[in-house]
Order: sequence, then C-alpha cells, then structure tokens
Amino acid sequence: MIANEPFVNITGTAQMYSQIAGVLAGFAFTALLGFLRNGASEEDPDGGVTANYTLRSVAVVLFSTITALIISAILYGILAGGQPASGTAFSTVFIDGPAFSLAILGMFYAIGLAASPYSHMDAMLAAVRILMGVVGPAVSMLLISTAVLDIYHFKCKFTQLHNTCNDGAQFLPTRPYGLGVWLTFFGIVGSIMLCVYFRNPPSKRPPEIPAVISCIVFSTSVAAVLGVVAMTSAPAEYVLPDWLLRAALVVVFILVYTISILTMWSCHPPTPAGVKPSPSVLVDTVEEDASSRQGEGVSRSEIASRYGSYLTSHYLDLHVTVVSVALGVAGLAAASLLAGTADLHGWAFVYWMMWLASLLAVATAYAGTMTGAIGLPARIPSMSDLLIPLLMAVVEVLMFGVLVSQIIGFDSRRSVIVAWFFLLSIFGLIAVAAILRANSYFHPSAYAFDIVDTVIAYRRRLRLDATGASVVTALGIAGGLVNLLRSDVSMVASAVLASIVVGGLVAALIGHNQTAQLWRRTLAAPPSRSSPS
Repeated sequence: MIANEPFVNITGTAQMYSQIAGVLAGFAFTALLGFLRNGASEEDPDGGVTANYTLRSVAVVLFSTITALIISAILYGILAGGQPASGTAFSTVFIDGPAFSLAILGMFYAIGLAASPYSHMDAMLAAVRILMGVVGPAVSMLLISTAVLDIYHFKCKFTQLHNTCNDGAQFLPTRPYGLGVWLTFFGIVGSIMLCVYFRNPPSKRPPEIPAVISCIVFSTSVAAVLGVVAMTSAPAEYVLPDWLLRAALVVVFILVYTISILTMWSCHPPTPAGVKPSPSVLVDTVEEDASSRQGEGVSRSEIASRYGSYLTSHYLDLHVTVVSVALGVAGLAAASLLAGTADLHGWAFVYWMMWLASLLAVATAYAGTMTGAIGLPARIPSMSDLLIPLLMAVVEVLMFGVLVSQIIGFDSRRSVIVAWFFLLSIFGLIAVAAILRANSYFHPSAYAFDIVDTVIAYRRRLRLDATGASVVTALGIAGGLVNLLRSDVSMVASAVLASIVVGGLVAALIGHNQTAQLWRRTLAAPPSRSSPS
C-alpha cells in the first residue's frame, strides 16, 4: 500500500536538489564559456602541448558535468511532482543520488584541472586533492547509503515487514545500509593513504584521465535516466530488492573512488616549481635526456628554505579546507532547522544548542591550530599529521549532518540526540590526540633560549586544552548514554548538557585568545642578546 503520512519529505527534498543541480549547471555553463573564450594558452607561459591539453580536457569535463547536472535537475524535478511517500519515490532517490554526486565531483575536478598548469596553485590543488580524494567520496557514499536506509524504513513502516524490522541489524555488512557504511569506512582509510601517496607529483600522468572521468560522469547520468524510466512502469509500492541495492552500492563505490584516485593522480602543479613543465608530464610524447636537465632542478638550499615552514603550511592549509567544508554543512543544517522548526515540537531549543555547540567545536579546533601553528618547529609532516585533521573533519561534518534528516536519515529525535552526543565525544577524543601531538612538537630542546619560556608557557596551556577536551568527551559520553539507556529523558536534561558544552567551548575560545596574546607579547619583546649562564 501507499503511505498517507510520509516520514521523509521526498517531494521537498527532491525540489531542493533540483534547484541546487540547476544552479550548479548554470555555474558550470558560465565557467565553460569563460574558459573557452579566454583559453588556457594566454596565461600559460609554456603554451603548446600543455596549454592545448588543458583547454581540451577542462572543456570535455565541464561539458559532461553540465549534461549530468541538467539531467539530475530534470530527474529530481520529476520526483518532486510525484507521490510523496511511495516505494518508487524512495527507490528513485537512490537511483538519482550517484549521478548527482558524481556530477558535483566532476565540477571540482574541472577546477583542479584548470589550475594544474600553474606552479603557484599548489596550495589550491592540495585542497582539491583532499576534497576530491577523501571528503567528497565519503560524503557521497554516506548520502547514497542514507537513501538505502530510507528504503528500509519505508518497507518497515508500510509493508508486511512491519513486525520483523531490526534497526540495529542494518549496520551489519550483509545488509545494504551496513554495506554502504562499511564501504565508506574502508574508502576513507584507503583514500587517506592514497592522498599521502599522491602528495608528490607523479613523473607521468596518463592523458586519458579527464576523458575517463567524463565518461564515468556521463554514463552514470544515462544509467540514472534508464533507472527512473524503469521505475515509472513499476507499481507505486515497489522498492528495489536488497540484492540490487548491494550490487548498486558496490558499483557506485568503484565509480566514486575511481574518480577519487584519478583526481589525486592528475591534479598537481608543474614540477619542479619555478621550472617550465615538460609536456611529457601531461602527455607521454617526448623522452627527455637526463643530461639536458642537469642544473635545472630544485637545489638543496631551496628545499632547506622550504623546510622551516613546511609543517606550519601543512596545518594551516589543511584546517582552512576543513573549516570551509564544515561551515558549508553548517549552513545546510541551519537551513534545515529553520524549515522544520514547527516539526520539532518544543525541542527546537535543544537542536539549536547542538548546532551552536557544533559550530563552536569547529571554531575551537580551528583557533587552536591558528594560535599554535606559528610556533611549530621545522619538520616534514608524518601520517598522523594528516590523519588526525581529516578524522576531525569527518566528525565535524557529521555533527552538523545528524541535524539534517535528508543527510543522515534518522527518523526519531532520540536517535539524533544520541548520535550527536556520541559524535561530540569522538570529537573530544580526536582533539585530545591532536593536542598531545602538538605538545610533542613543542619540546623546549627544539627552540632557542630566548623563546623557551614562551614554549613552556604554551605547553602549560596545551595541558589545559587537553583537560578541557577530555571534559567535552565525558559530557558527550554522558549525554549519549543517558539518552540511549532512557527513552524518557526530558528536554531540559538534554538542553542543560548541550548548554554546558557550549559554555565549555566558549571558555576554550577565550583560552585560545589568551594563547594568541602570549605569542604576541613574545614577538613584541626585544630580542635577547645574551645566553643564560
């Protein structure tokens, strides 16, 4: 039978996605026209093969992306005008998701590809590799997996499975949603390793990469059209079977992470910096003689000059990217709360307090990095320097994401609150790990005598920060357990816990401001000219 009271606003969600796809298609169309009008060769100092290759590649990627976004806008528009809570509607959301996600990834890849011929764009390209290699695929897989969970909830509520449903079993890898979650986890781990592997530019990049990505994006859109057409001939109560959902998730995983790997492989500036890139870096046409390149490479002194600020630049660039992504999801969560305030039945204050606490958590993590990065010693980043910020980024995004039903798919207030408090505890644990990592860097033996006192004072502040992060972890665990073990927890208890978290994070921001003053006083003081006796 068909549901009369939908638990997920399919038509509203589809209308929003249709508008977003249409706007993005307009942006991509404008970018394509501008790129074709100006070309790549006017500003490319090398011209020739590299410039023409970039122009052709960006054009084909943008064209396939525009096509995919227009198709997604039409498909979501059709869904928005259909039945709000039918089995075919929930199945169509799942079918449309991969095409829309890959189209957005294609847009970001086109941006990175257009910037790849320029050496001064290395910081931007690093951000593109992180976004396309780690964050984007993970978010795409989670959104698509959420559509699978919505199908399960529909079957539980409106079909004969009503009395046999088990929400906990859905996290098992044998179930479609559990398979999607586990694929996302393994994808994150693998993509982080590959992101580190592709951190340095490869010696050669296959010229077919943009064409392959364009084919993947366009083919997925065509498959979505065929799937939607097939769903129109099915009964309204029909939902996709589990075996087909599992197979589709595996295929989507392969496609998403194929684009991820190819992007990390190809989005690099010319190397070495300051030297004209050889066309063979992009197109395997010329074999250079090693003797002709002697004396043109990066010197040891140049690498040594970069070494002093390398770790600092790594943390600053990475956290700027993390904050940008988190704030984007924060805006989406705020819009969702504003649109659904009437449906929260008096719990709106708790939701807004959780949103505010999530925002303050992002600000606190960012402020801690900004105030401490200036004093980092010279060092090459290790695996933990990449892993900890990326894990924190995933948790920060999810802290906002659980407040948006269209992203996570939780259908009960209790599930949202439990998930948010446990995510808060994970954020606290990662923050403790990040603080301890920073504390190991700021060892007094690594600094000159005229700044040792400041370093020691900063290490004391780090210990206070670690204590505060531990308190946040304890509050998150307490709030999660209380709401998990007791179904009758009052709104006041949850609001009080969230308010305490907000107060603690505000205190942490004040502490970071005091830390910044500590560094300012040190830099303003006249340099000492004598060593201690």
